[in-house]
Amino acid sequence: MGTNNISGKTIDVTENMIGQRKALKPVMFSILLMLIGAGCLFAATTIEDKTTSAYLSLVSLGWVGIATGIIKIVLGCNEKIYKPTGSPICIHEIYFSSAGLATLNHALENKEFDQIRKIMEHEGKNARLDLWVSKDGRFISAQIFEYVPYNYQPTSPIYQFTDDEASAFYKVIMPLFHVNQ
Repeated sequence: MGTNNISGKTIDVTENMIGQRKALKPVMFSILLMLIGAGCLFAATTIEDKTTSAYLSLVSLGWVGIATGIIKIVLGCNEKIYKPTGSPICIHEIYFSSAGLATLNHALENKEFDQIRKIMEHEGKNARLDLWVSKDGRFISAQIFEYVPYNYQPTSPIYQFTDDEASAFYKVIMPLFHVNQ
């Protein structure tokens, strides 16, 4: 079925629901960098004395801009999406006290989302809820982690919620993103 850990930013369990696409803003920024680089190279051709620092600076800036734009397009412009709606997925981590681990696990298992807000009110950083949330609120994947010296270990399976269940969960957790981050 897949992995049992979403902290590594991979969810094999949901491979039929999650896809990747090129993100528009980073692509536009990369194209802008390449255009600025090309403009610098063009401006450098108008300078007659090729030994001046202005010429060397423009040529250097031009090639750096073009190379950076190409590298950003090739390597770093992907975003995860929820395939059925095409909505981008955001990754959130909510920290809380480990005293609420069993209660949170029970609440997620039984889809008792109103219980979650009460659990998150307890201050602490020794437990974490990792969430993959579509921006439209129609998909949520959640997993609970507990801090064991030097790293967080999963203490629950990956829970997936879609459509109405995800919308109900989304309404409960949205205020928590602003408080606990």
